[in-house]
Amino acid sequence: MPEVNLVEAVRMALGRAMADDPSVLVLGEDVGADGGVFRATEGLLARFGPERVFDTPLSESMFVGLAVGLGAQGFRPVVEFQFMGFIYPSIDQIVSHASRLRNRTRGRLSCPMVIRAPKAEAYLEGRAITPEAMAEAGRIAAGEAKPIGDFRASAEYRRDLIAVLTKRALESAYALPKAKRDRET
Repeated sequence: MPEVNLVEAVRMALGRAMADDPSVLVLGEDVGADGGVFRATEGLLARFGPERVFDTPLSESMFVGLAVGLGAQGFRPVVEFQFMGFIYPSIDQIVSHASRLRNRTRGRLSCPMVIRAPKAEAYLEGRAITPEAMAEAGRIAAGEAKPIGDFRASAEYRRDLIAVLTKRALESAYALPKAKRDRET
């Protein structure tokens, strides 16, 4: 078995999925002609055509919403974000629509889709303005955290930060009464 790197493995898996199932589509920024920011979709446009591999405008929320609609109509979209930090504008589509579609339609519709979002901290050297970086700055300002030289926090710190952000998001989204929130945590 030949050795392949991660990008080659992703490209091979996408190619095989698309060859096996004509309902698999790949969409995202620069995934067609350019082959994606890390070239994970390179060659798929030539192999499967523009009807199945297509570039989207610079609107993450739009192309995830498009994928939700495609999934609901029987396609199997694979959405590719350029970097994980760009996923945040589409969180509403993922949480409010993709995750609830089956329940809202009482099982009549589902939303099979794959979302690829490469984490590129090393590539960006941790300098991207992302919600994580903003949260980190807030925690440092509030005295809840110590500055980290290059924003490469430990796994434990990241887990705690994700838990805090998730709790805050749920609190604001559902406005749970304080007594109920305290019981659940």
